[in-house]
Parts: sequence; structure tokens; C-alpha cells
Amino acid sequence: VMKGHGFLKRLCAFVLGAVFLVGGLFKLMDPVGSALVMESYFNFLHIGFLRGLATFAALFFNLLECFVGICLISGIWVRVMRNVTLALLSLFTVLTLLLLIFNPDMDCGCFGEVVHMTHLQSFLKNIVLLVIWTVAFVPYVRQHYRPLYRKIISGVACVFVAGFGIYSFMKLPLLDLTDLHTGKELEEGMISIVDENGEYADDRLLRGKVLLISSYDPSSVSEESIAEIRKLSKSAGLRSIVAASGDLELEDVTVYRADRRTLMSLNRANPGVSFISGGQVAQKWTAREFLSLDKEELSEIVKTDPSELVLDEAIDGRRRFEVFALVLFVMLLF
Repeated sequence: VMKGHGFLKRLCAFVLGAVFLVGGLFKLMDPVGSALVMESYFNFLHIGFLRGLATFAALFFNLLECFVGICLISGIWVRVMRNVTLALLSLFTVLTLLLLIFNPDMDCGCFGEVVHMTHLQSFLKNIVLLVIWTVAFVPYVRQHYRPLYRKIISGVACVFVAGFGIYSFMKLPLLDLTDLHTGKELEEGMISIVDENGEYADDRLLRGKVLLISSYDPSSVSEESIAEIRKLSKSAGLRSIVAASGDLELEDVTVYRADRRTLMSLNRANPGVSFISGGQVAQKWTAREFLSLDKEELSEIVKTDPSELVLDEAIDGRRRFEVFALVLFVMLLF
């Protein structure tokens, strides 16, 4: 009976670890989206003056969730992880209870853009996790000594996850799950851009083939990078449009105004480069990725059927994420 009880406690700790690790990875994959969620929490809690720390706070909690998940799965530092896990679950439960009571127009961000939950669902999810925590750690049973190699493997896994976080900051999310994901058929009003006269110019995005250069933080964008992107676009015979959420001074270029969150939803990079063909979002790049293309490569992309581009991009991103997750979990189960 005692062995069976011990197995149940270990299983519950493993399940908790898997939930923490998967949730952390989904959010770590999309640092811009995680920062947006953190901004929403700061605004909800009336501490909006901390918005400048949103990216750092999101990264901290995402990495912490991943590291806690790794330790719970590996079964190391059990006493410490028991307390840290309880602290995090208590915090998440209180926050989701407040969301349930006051019902703000925001997402809990529990699993990033991968899974969206209602406030009730997110609260009940945390209650279930607290029950699982209780089974796993109450009463606390001293665990058998874990061999050194388990700690080494867990350390390597943490470094692996941190590397994934750095990769995610430099690239677009491997899984594009925003409202304006690749393959999305745009309609009038989905991405509203306004010219210097205050006139809507959405139709410019919906007809023909166009390269949309977007910036949700114009203060950190250089005129030179925009010029290089436009030059490459023009060399491939592709019309380009520049849209920003604030003031962006460019010589002899019309800069359209657009909503900050909409531009973030379209492309997580700043500046972001998005190829729209016949009103369909066909492909996205960071500025660095786009400028790594040559004229011939871009011309070939422009000629390719947009549905084919979308499918290739989705398959490639999903495969990369699945390989990363598989290697990580195999490493932890070794």
C-alpha cells in the first residue's frame, strides 16, 4: 500500500511538472505575447506604471515555470519545489479568482496563444492543480536520494530551455497562433491603417501582393533598416507599405498609423515584415530574416501560391517545436 501511495504522489508531482513545463514553454515561445498579457495584468491591478517591466516580468515567470516543471518531473530538490510550486499556484489562483469576480476583457495567458480559457476555466484549472499538489506533497514524504546524473541532466535541460528562450527573442514564434496568423484571410477593418490625412486605406492591403512593414515600437526602429527592406521589396517588383503605431519619420515615405496590438498580432517582430497576397497573410519575417533573402529568393516567394507558403511555414514551425519538446522530455525521462 505504501509503495502504491508513493507512486501516486510521484505521479501527481510529474503531472504538475508537465503542466508547468508545457505552459512555460508555450509562453516562452512567444515573448511579445507574454509581455502583452503581463501588461494586461498590470493594468488590471492598477499598477500600469510598471508596464516598462512587462517583458522582464514575463520572461522571469516563464523561465521559472519551466525550471520548476523540470525539477518536478526529475524529482530533484523536492522540498524546495514543493514550496515554490505552492507559492506559484496560490498566486495564480488568487489572480484568476479576481479575474472571475471582476471579469475584465483579457485572457489569463495560462498557456499563451495555444489554449485560450474563460476566467472560470482558468480558476477551476488552478483549483484542480492545487488538489494535485496536495496529493503529491501532503503529508510530505522524504524522497529517496536522487543520483547526481539526474541533477546534471536537469541542469542541462534548464540551459536547453534558456537557449530556447533566447532563440524565441530573436525569431518569430514557431507556432503562429495569433488572430492574424499566416493563412488568415483579411477583411475590411481587420488591420485598419490610416494615412496622414486621417483617411482609412485598408483597401491597399487587400488588393494584389503587398509587403507590409510594421512597427509597434517606432522609437526602436532605424530608418536605414526600413529603407533596406523597401529596396529589396522593390527589386522583386513587390509593393511595400509602412505602418506604425506612433511617430515614425521616413524621408519620402508615407507612414500609415495602425493600432499597436493589431500590429503585434500581425507580426511579433519590430520591425516586422509580412507578405500579404490577395488579402491573405502568406508569410512573415523579422527584419533580419527578410534582409537575409536575395532578390531571386524573394521573387520566387512572390510567385509561389500563398496557400503553399502558409502550409510550408506551418509544417516547418510545428516540426521544430515538436522536435525541441520531444528532445527535452526524453532528456528528463532518461
